[in-house]
Amino acid sequence: MKKLLFLAATVGLSAQVALAQVGGNTDAEQIKGKLAKSDKDIENPKKQAQPKTWITRGDVFSEVIDVHCSNLRAGMTQTEASLLLGKPTASDQALVNEQTYETAVYPYFTLYIQQGKVAFWKETNYFVENPYAKAYESYDKAFVLDVDKKSTKKVKVGFESLKQKYNTSAMNNYIATDYAGAFAAFEGSYMCSKHPTINMVDSIIIYYAGLTAQLAGKNDEAIKYLSMAKDINFDQDGDLYYYLFTSYMQANDTVKAGSTIEAGFSQYPTNKMLMLALINYYIVKNENPIKVIGYLDKAIESDQQNPSLYFAEAALYEKLPDLDKAIVSYKKAIEMSPEYFDAYFNLGVLYYNQGAATVGTASKLDINDTKGYDKLMADADVSFKLALPYIEKSFQLKPEELVVVETLKNLYFRFRNDSEEMMKKYTEFKDKYDAMKAK
Repeated sequence: MKKLLFLAATVGLSAQVALAQVGGNTDAEQIKGKLAKSDKDIENPKKQAQPKTWITRGDVFSEVIDVHCSNLRAGMTQTEASLLLGKPTASDQALVNEQTYETAVYPYFTLYIQQGKVAFWKETNYFVENPYAKAYESYDKAFVLDVDKKSTKKVKVGFESLKQKYNTSAMNNYIATDYAGAFAAFEGSYMCSKHPTINMVDSIIIYYAGLTAQLAGKNDEAIKYLSMAKDINFDQDGDLYYYLFTSYMQANDTVKAGSTIEAGFSQYPTNKMLMLALINYYIVKNENPIKVIGYLDKAIESDQQNPSLYFAEAALYEKLPDLDKAIVSYKKAIEMSPEYFDAYFNLGVLYYNQGAATVGTASKLDINDTKGYDKLMADADVSFKLALPYIEKSFQLKPEELVVVETLKNLYFRFRNDSEEMMKKYTEFKDKYDAMKAK
């Protein structure tokens, strides 16, 4: 939410209120007439060579954009919307990203309302395809034709206005979690800023173009814009490195991903996103566990109530192996998250494997060393019994996991002669395992 507020404040979105016609639109029919005239003008050889013709055309497309969003802003109340926009043609409810919204349908847009306020809107019923791009093309055409630069100021005004419209669209799509739409708008805003008439480096827009591209799964575009933001040192206290790292990983470039996350963490060692990403990266790459544990300890210092950190630490201690420390960390994870399946199962398997290893050692003893054999088998039973409650809890949490059922079957088999109850459980889980295996 903090980032969302930052974005709203910095892209220059305004909350201007003005009286509007019914429906909240500039007169669409009047604009269609202007567009028809513009279409004729650009067919006229004399007029099509004049910058004025293309500036006017850009302004018409800018008015087309206004038809779909004029006077709209997130946060306006339903009462305010009704006063400004008139009565909607229809009202309903809609589910978006598992959230319920009231909808107010107008001829060229639909408002999505939550708790009495407009959350976002969706543009509808286009009578011109992609007016944003067409406005840009028209202003740029005017700039190219304006050889003596007499119309530069007017072209600049057009681009500045279009940039704000792109920003409004970007913010609206961002709130609506339409990240592909948000990226397209941020990129459009960037192109306006980059145009020679404006010629400014808008670091905020560049960063959010990269961020929304990453959120939309557009890895190449994300890498392009996030790299640009990095080059101008707009790294958002290290967050940029996390999103750039994620984009490289999704693009299967693990080498650049690794150098990116390491560079980011070296500059921002207290950034939790970077810390966790670096730890996970090292785990995936099978780096020396000692190296990773050092980072994990720092992460735990800053977030002592995160069970996932203790689970990761336990898994790394297992790899060392330092099983005593692994057990402590698994138990800590379980203490913090009593329904943590992976922690229960891993701890149960750790004890199970200890028992199996002890059985393996016993099987290698001299056949005459019955005393040593009995001692080791008793030790193995201790480990198997320690495993049992954790595997049983794992079954309670995920009864359809075949590996859990199989492990329980093996444990009950081990103790089937200890009691009638154990024999009954062994039979039950053998039947359960056979049935699941047959599916």
